[in-house]
Amino acid sequence: TGKDPKGLAAACIYIAAKNGDIRKTQSKVADIAKITEVTLRSRAKQIKNKLI
Repeated sequence: TGKDPKGLAAACIYIAAKNGDIRKTQSKVADIAKITEVTLRSRAKQIKNKLI
C-alpha cells in the first residue's frame, strides 16, 4: 500500500504555517488531519529533503 495523502497535505500545511510565522504545533496539525505526529514529522522531513 502507498502512503496516506493526509500526511502529505498536513505536512505541507505545517511547513507553510511555520515558514509564515503562524504558530501551529505539530500536535494540533496532526490532530486535525487525524494522523500521528510521527507521520507529520516524517512527511515534513521528506518534503524538505526533496526541496533542498
